[in-house]
Amino acid sequence: MEGFQLILGDYFIENKSAASTAEEATDLIGWVLNHGRVQSVFNETQEELNAGKVLAFLVANMTRWNTHYIAFDRLLTLKDVMRQAVILRKDDIISGQVGAEKNRQKYEKLKREALKYCDLIDDGGFWRRLSAVVKDVEPICLGVNMNQTDTLRPDQALLSFAGIFLYFQKHSIQAVAIGMTKRLEKRWNALDQPMFILALVLNPFERLSCFGDKANVTQFSLHTILLESRPQKNEQTPEEEALYYEEKALKEKSISNSFFSYLAGKGIFADWEQNKAAFECVNGDDPIAMWTVFRKEPSVAELAEFAIMLLSISVNQAGLERNFSDLKIKKTRLQNRLRLPRLEKMAKVGADLRASQLGSGLIKEREKRQNHDDEKIKSLLAVPRYADLVDAGDDEDANVEGPIYPQTVLIKSRSSWRKEITKWMAAHRAEDSDEEGREILANTAYGRHRSKWLPRSLDLLFSRTTDENIDQHIKRLRKKTALTEEARLMELLADEEADNEHIPDDGELEGSGCHDPHTPDYFTLQIPHSGPTSTPQSCPSTPDPVT
Repeated sequence: MEGFQLILGDYFIENKSAASTAEEATDLIGWVLNHGRVQSVFNETQEELNAGKVLAFLVANMTRWNTHYIAFDRLLTLKDVMRQAVILRKDDIISGQVGAEKNRQKYEKLKREALKYCDLIDDGGFWRRLSAVVKDVEPICLGVNMNQTDTLRPDQALLSFAGIFLYFQKHSIQAVAIGMTKRLEKRWNALDQPMFILALVLNPFERLSCFGDKANVTQFSLHTILLESRPQKNEQTPEEEALYYEEKALKEKSISNSFFSYLAGKGIFADWEQNKAAFECVNGDDPIAMWTVFRKEPSVAELAEFAIMLLSISVNQAGLERNFSDLKIKKTRLQNRLRLPRLEKMAKVGADLRASQLGSGLIKEREKRQNHDDEKIKSLLAVPRYADLVDAGDDEDANVEGPIYPQTVLIKSRSSWRKEITKWMAAHRAEDSDEEGREILANTAYGRHRSKWLPRSLDLLFSRTTDENIDQHIKRLRKKTALTEEARLMELLADEEADNEHIPDDGELEGSGCHDPHTPDYFTLQIPHSGPTSTPQSCPSTPDPVT
């Protein structure tokens, strides 16, 4: 799920207004942090309003995706303080900006700059736009935070992906909703869909509950995916191959029976729903713990082994990147002759020492960061099961020995923000150029005889037809019907008007004495004749009344 982090770039590319607002917010934060006397004015105002409590102005870090949300959210928290400082102490802010500048031109330039930022702070529209940006960025950063842990399971990654998709599907700006859902569908199409869907189905706490009514999922389609996803054989001798196919047939029959029982909640799984809450209270909602219990049952042992293997897959590179960071500390400019065998031993020894020190209490485990409220986590995304993953997602450097001081790039100006947006757009262009190769790779992942049910879009898998959607659909149909009836009436009136233009009045009818020879006679019948030609004959004229 490495491309998950690029969703934030997707959002700013699709929502130009949000990108402009983020640029203004970044520039405002940089202005405050670059002028100590101006910052002191805002801090003094905080002390007066917050009983001595002062919150720092935070700046986004280009290598930390969540810092964009954190920096904007903190700025939004300080909105009232900054606006009050602008109202009551604008002269002090201008004085802090200008300082002791004596040059008249430079003085006026610095004053105009200070007034520009004061006007931005006093602009209510800016804060409304920033609030909308924070609201949209928060679920993305929540998903990124969850996908940074090396314990991320495939089903958790799929739920977070689907949650962000459903959030932007309901976005108030239609262009953003269409653009974001299209980009998310493109990323989902490039993934190994059978692995993620099977992992979600084999999670006993979820099973089929997260799929929408448009998914059209059946037990037989899932069964086909399950059989196709099992490990294939290696090169073998003819005798070993015959024995392999015999064992394979027995295992497939066993796993098929147990899988259908699992989906239907029959047999050994019959009382799972009744006892699920008690099991969760003791063991948590870890599906691997449940399948470990069923591994001891011979009738479902094959399915349990496969489920444990599938749910144990880590779908990101967080652990690998931490190992590289650890190796970068060990192999430095002075220790540049270390070879891979020794580096591997040093990494293993360091990890073992850290684990033993944590176990004995000699060192404290890093405290977990809490960037999102627990109540918000449940309402941010439509698909549940995120709280536990957020708690585990902050232990990023647990296996890294010693302090790390990475090189960071802070975004404190408009130019820095534009450079970052440019990098995001370059990454998207690189993805678009490599799209064909990724589609080939994705198709290979489904197997030679892949299921016809896949690939499946996120909209079909997780969207639900709610009562509100049905009511809106009925209203649209009624409106369309009314418009259609009105259009038909207008067409009839237009036809009638056109007929009136050609029908002669009473003065032009035959027998009135005012008949125009160039006007067609509407009372003439074309009677076919048996001869070569047909002579038009007129209807007999009506006799005049006897006077």
